[in-house]
Amino acid sequence: MDDRFKLRVWDKAEDKMHPLVFDPDGQYGIWYEDEFVLYWDIDHLVTTMQSTGRKDSKGILIFESDKIDEYDGVIIFKDAAFYVDHVRGNSRERTLLSDWIKYRARAGHGTLIIGNIHEHPELLGKV
Repeated sequence: MDDRFKLRVWDKAEDKMHPLVFDPDGQYGIWYEDEFVLYWDIDHLVTTMQSTGRKDSKGILIFESDKIDEYDGVIIFKDAAFYVDHVRGNSRERTLLSDWIKYRARAGHGTLIIGNIHEHPELLGKV
């Protein structure tokens, strides 16, 4: 499957990330131990995140809600595009993820995932 179509879910009850996968019948779901649970039965219990289709400097796939770099940047999906919501000076800005990656590369820096806001909520608000 193309990286940009991959999904993952944050299980709020278990505080655990799961990949969202297809079963043999082509339905989305999550594996809980040895049981396949359909997404439609648990969608109200999880937060769904889509892959951006891009990778960070270490080759790790970037998803919505990932925290990146040192500028308090969080990946968001808005108006049919992926953005880095980040701090610039004393305010927050949104920069297209593709522009962010290009700028960081031209400046000799890579883009690195620090974590995500679900598994590491302590990362929110740190500059």
